[in-house]
Amino acid sequence: MALGLAIVGYGRAGRVQREAAAAAGVDVLHVVDERASVEAQLDQARFSRDLALALADPAVAAVAVCTPTATHAAVARA
Repeated sequence: MALGLAIVGYGRAGRVQREAAAAAGVDVLHVVDERASVEAQLDQARFSRDLALALADPAVAAVAVCTPTATHAAVARA
């Protein structure tokens, strides 16, 4: 069974993280972003504006924080 990943933030770093995860055989299960327009860029991953939904998924084993640096601490505390 592949590792389940949630990506928080889907700007440049989030897209790079998604590509790296795919290359490593990691399943990107959730993408969390404030921008609803991100949903149109996704195929398999579930989109949400709510981090709590991704964190509640028992299949998520890891979270990649790809938001602007100044927001990392707040996201990590969530």
